[in-house]
Amino acid sequence: MRRSAIICAVALAAAACLDEAPEDDTAREADGDTDGDTDTDTDADADSDADGDVDTDTTISLEVDHVTYGYDRHRWFYEIANIGHADATIIDVYLPDGHSERHSLVNTEVADDGSWDLWAIELPVVTDQAEQQDSVTTAYAPDAETECALTWMVSVSQRGTVMDCAVWGADPDQYASFGCWEIRF
Repeated sequence: MRRSAIICAVALAAAACLDEAPEDDTAREADGDTDGDTDTDTDADADSDADGDVDTDTTISLEVDHVTYGYDRHRWFYEIANIGHADATIIDVYLPDGHSERHSLVNTEVADDGSWDLWAIELPVVTDQAEQQDSVTTAYAPDAETECALTWMVSVSQRGTVMDCAVWGADPDQYASFGCWEIRF
């Protein structure tokens, strides 16, 4: 499986990005197209349909491709790009003090062929945890100290089933039971 993760953390005027190498960067090509498999359709799997998974139905495989997140003085923002088309993209955010939030992102763009999609959300910051509303606001302070203490998990679902998830931050073991792949800084 080829997977890349581009993580961008934008803090006020500073930006830091990481591009992780794919787990398997070898492409075996024996069919004359450039999709990394050995059949003649244009998706990167080994069957004759064009849906991106390894069977002959029309279910599109789905995985997190990259995550962009950051904050400014008044808000946190997230954008998730997926390979395939998700029905839902959720981000869970955890702070060791026990406060956690769950936010449903909004689908902002989909490829015509369903091969990728983008999901995003902007969350204004509220100062009182009691006022925080999932998918509407966040109680996490928009600063480097809070960012370094947070742990995130993004999960993507199709037909009610989580198909892939990725985790990063201070305590990735918080989400170990979900079987997510870890983005490392």
